[in-house]
Amino acid sequence: MKDPRSFSKYQEQCKEEKEKVLALGGLFILGTERHESRRIDNQLRGRSGRQGDPGESEFYLSLEDDLMRLFGSESVMVWMDRLKLPEGEPITHKWINSAIEKAQKKIEARNFGIRKSLLEFDDVMNKQRTTIYANRNKVLEIDNLKDTIMEMLHKNISEKVYEKFSPEMREDWDINGLNEYLKDFYAYEETDDKAYLRSTKEEYIERIYNALVEQYNKKEEELGSDLMRKLEKHILFDVVDNRWRGHLKSLDALRESIYLRAYGQRDPVTEYKLISSQIFEEMIATIQEQATSFLFKVVVSTEPIKDEEDEIEEAEIKEVNAENTDGLCPCGSGKPYEKCCGR
Repeated sequence: MKDPRSFSKYQEQCKEEKEKVLALGGLFILGTERHESRRIDNQLRGRSGRQGDPGESEFYLSLEDDLMRLFGSESVMVWMDRLKLPEGEPITHKWINSAIEKAQKKIEARNFGIRKSLLEFDDVMNKQRTTIYANRNKVLEIDNLKDTIMEMLHKNISEKVYEKFSPEMREDWDINGLNEYLKDFYAYEETDDKAYLRSTKEEYIERIYNALVEQYNKKEEELGSDLMRKLEKHILFDVVDNRWRGHLKSLDALRESIYLRAYGQRDPVTEYKLISSQIFEEMIATIQEQATSFLFKVVVSTEPIKDEEDEIEEAEIKEVNAENTDGLCPCGSGKPYEKCCGR
């Protein structure tokens, strides 16, 4: 709570100091340069002569300041050379004020363009972030992700088959590359090496997909449906988070180098949107591939986890037993170790 006596004391002191300032002509603002933004200059001017009080503001600057040197008109310097004024002579003219305002407008326009460009870059990342987190939230809301995993599996197998079977001639299809991929990512081995010769691409996709679904169902029977549902959610979340973090780093690196495209007469923002979209699609494909692959190759350990105290106790017993030459149990029972704690 404020002390009324202290408040009155300082209020009276401020009143006396204000009267002294007003008696001297009010607040005087001295500026040693003109700022890039006219708004800042106007704010400084506004500090003096507020609410009808007396006050004054005055700015001093050099035509060699960065504001005029980088953004000012060359005609001003030409005009100054023609006047041949002595060194240090102050210049006051409306043309100078006009040149300063034009330079400030140029800087404000440039800064606006920079902010607009940054906003366009951020908008690309924001849209991708919205897509990722919308899908992530759906995963949170769904208890059974098996259908989602199977859709990912079918899409991934389809893309890989079309990639390996791209040549028109069936004899040129890379069946060995496809088999190696299926073995590495899904632990699947084709039993009929000639099946692809008797099938269309679509038929072969369904053949592989059905075999993988059967393999997945067997794993689910071994682990149990409840555990499999938990694994699906955990692995999918983990893969999405890891790949998204890597994607953000890729976008940062792209953003730092994309301005070089301007030397090739290309719009950096347009190029950034195009390349970032391609990287985003590749990330989605990688998420689907890794998530399904991990689920097919996951191995759940059934061994009980030993507590740290149990491990220390076992180590102590082994150490004592190694020093025990008569074969008696170290617990003090007098029985042989093999018939006591060693059973």
